[in-house]
Amino acid sequence: MAKQTIITLENFELTNNDLFVRRCCMNLDKNAQVIVEETHSAILIKDGQIMDTLSAGKYPIFNKEDKNISRVDIIYMSKTARLQAYWGTLTRLQLKDYETNLPIELGANGEYEVQIKEPRKFYQVLVGADRDYNLDKLKERLQGTILSEIEPLIAKTIREEKLSYTDLTERKQELAKKVYPDLAKIFDREYGLNLFSFIISKAFIPAECLVMLESAK
Repeated sequence: MAKQTIITLENFELTNNDLFVRRCCMNLDKNAQVIVEETHSAILIKDGQIMDTLSAGKYPIFNKEDKNISRVDIIYMSKTARLQAYWGTLTRLQLKDYETNLPIELGANGEYEVQIKEPRKFYQVLVGADRDYNLDKLKERLQGTILSEIEPLIAKTIREEKLSYTDLTERKQELAKKVYPDLAKIFDREYGLNLFSFIISKAFIPAECLVMLESAK
């Protein structure tokens, strides 16, 4: 009987936060197959080239056209896992108070939760050829996106909702709900990710800004 390799997820210890896992296979036999469970999708990369996106089922890895392929990468992507992560401003956001029209600084932090929506886009934009790409690198990339987008989104909300500086700290959950739809569209469009939740846990204005604002009032 000819040698046959069957690749599955059984050898991985996965958690509910594992959006994806990569397996590298070298010099597979020509009859090798891959099994994709109902909970996952999979992408085949043959010698660096994306070939197929697979739904649940059992598939041959090679076809008649495949010749002299030495390396196959299989990216399993969960349909159910949700990554929960934290975000926080590295520097204070530069905004303008609606009530006094004075510049203010705002620090904020919170958490968010994402799930893979479009496996192929997620792979091409985020995972790609980086064989060491992991959840920590993903969190760092998404943190950068949140921080680059949240300042203009909060500024827009302040203008549209006519919020004062006291509103920014007292109504942070309401503010998060206002920011969420635009942020969710960005995650979907840019990364193929569903943004399930976005929370502002803390919003604070430095004491020197509060003194200035109170004096202006």
